[in-house]
Amino acid sequence: MTTAQHQIPDYTTDDAATYKAKMDANAAVAARIAGAYQAYANSTPNMTVKVAAGALLVSGAVVENAIQTTGTITAPATNPRIDRVVIDSTTGVASVITGAEAGSPVAPTLTAGKLPVAQVALTTSTTAITNSMITDERALIVPPAGVSAASQAEMEAASSTPVYASPGRVKYHPGVAKAWVIFNGTGTPAILANENVSSITDNGIGDFTINFTTAFSSANYGVSGAGSNGVQGLSVAIDEANLPTTSACRIRTQSSSSTTDPTRVSLTFHGDQA
Repeated sequence: MTTAQHQIPDYTTDDAATYKAKMDANAAVAARIAGAYQAYANSTPNMTVKVAAGALLVSGAVVENAIQTTGTITAPATNPRIDRVVIDSTTGVASVITGAEAGSPVAPTLTAGKLPVAQVALTTSTTAITNSMITDERALIVPPAGVSAASQAEMEAASSTPVYASPGRVKYHPGVAKAWVIFNGTGTPAILANENVSSITDNGIGDFTINFTTAFSSANYGVSGAGSNGVQGLSVAIDEANLPTTSACRIRTQSSSSTTDPTRVSLTFHGDQA
């Protein structure tokens, strides 16, 4: 798309031709940004949506997209529905996230790696999508120019700088705990809070196995912890006779003289997940 110089029109001094030329130039300047990936109805409305041309800056490269047409959107069967038109954050390719039918429908949750473009309000009688059914929701805040979401491999390598850590992949960074748990070990172990711990097995007094929801890629992960029995601090150690596995870690808690059940233990596990 060619460009023009942005100029402020002044109806008090510009003649008609100059004023029009400035307005046309300003529209040309704004079009690439203001119109990027705008969703709109077909000239002859049907059950698809047009997505205007746009461009993304991904890892230092400009990704250009021509005008796109979504796949056919079907009308809901029994209740209204809101669908979402989105683009992929790295390719700019448009797609549709189908919502759930309901008396008072809400837009479906954005899936990872997608940027919102528009919501489409549908009823059971919808046979063609018009502009009045489309709500623009293009985001004003996007990942920093030239920066894309880090892949799992990039998070695990922890060396790339031109990418950002998305919430769903932070867990893969080697500096982030892959599992942690706080539990009460008196009686039946009670998990008070956790991440990636499915259960705790009570093997006896001061003897517990921490079971992971998602296993580590190897048994060579770091373990740190602290405990208390409500009277004094307890030492927390890996069971020497039962070394960690990828899916579980057996630990013991003890006072200065003997193993004892803790009222509170905090454990953190660092390593690489499978």
